[in-house]
Amino acid sequence: MFFVATPQFPTGQLNPAGYVRFAISGGVLIFAAILICGFGTKGQVRHMRQADTPQHKATAKDHVREMASAFGHCAFLAIFGFGVCKYTAIGLYSASTLYFSTYVFDLTAPQIALLTLESLVSATLAAPLAPRFSRWWGKRNTSMIMAIAGISRGISPLALTYLGLFLPPGDPLLLPTLFAIGAVYGAMIAISLINTSSMLADVVEDHAVRTGKHAAGVFFSASSFMQQCSTGLGIFVAGLVLNASGFPEKVMLGDVTRAMEQSLLIHYIPTSLSLWVVGCLFLLFYPITEERHLRNVARLRATAAAARLNPTADRRTCLHTGSTRNISPPLPVRRNARPIPAPHTRN
Repeated sequence: MFFVATPQFPTGQLNPAGYVRFAISGGVLIFAAILICGFGTKGQVRHMRQADTPQHKATAKDHVREMASAFGHCAFLAIFGFGVCKYTAIGLYSASTLYFSTYVFDLTAPQIALLTLESLVSATLAAPLAPRFSRWWGKRNTSMIMAIAGISRGISPLALTYLGLFLPPGDPLLLPTLFAIGAVYGAMIAISLINTSSMLADVVEDHAVRTGKHAAGVFFSASSFMQQCSTGLGIFVAGLVLNASGFPEKVMLGDVTRAMEQSLLIHYIPTSLSLWVVGCLFLLFYPITEERHLRNVARLRATAAAARLNPTADRRTCLHTGSTRNISPPLPVRRNARPIPAPHTRN
């Protein structure tokens, strides 16, 4: 539809005219998706937690102080560091995958289009499996294990191709094998992303317990900004990889030599793997365990119940003292609350 083969460009995805049509169609679809999501979820806003009414109009200094408070949280910095490396690696993959599909595996435009459907399979697998692995291994460990295991599986066709051990171009099993590997790789990465998003929500609650302020907007907006910047950084890294490997510009398929392919692979594989490994090392500094999260949730629920019974109570004081004993009348949630489970080592 977009990348049509012509006598001048027998390989459709190398036809520059196709990218103009593809960009325009993609932009229209993205804009439509934004409008559909925005208006479709507008009615749910009233059910979301609303920001506390400020006692005075916030100034620029107040916003800077709020941002500084967020970046002073160790758990958020761990997720932030992981996210920078993770989304840089994802941007690198997005910018480089067309080179591998075209020049290394000799896939046609329809075959590449078919491979994009692996993301649907990945999402279908990741959605029910993410909470299961989280319960078994904990959120932090699941994020780290799935990230390393996923990227190891994802780059395996490239590593095996470099060693001359993978299916050659034109083999009838090449496309289904790449699809299966890509679906599993995508599911593992998606499970890691789901758990890190849940970890960020835990950071919001931990910050609320420490400061008395619910700053979900600050944390998630900073995380979203980081994702966009890091994805762009990944595209920049892809350019550095191509330049370092000496891969020629505007080269036709038949002009690519085995040495060119080898150089591209040997520069890409360690770069991608290193980004994921360094990112996972940042998560080692994530301090919120499951037990700490449960304590935070219990304290926030108790404080919310206290605020409903006594609107004049000082919420921040109750959070910092960890008690509701100064609030009258006594809270039923404290008398009947179940004890917090004994600490585990799971993160």
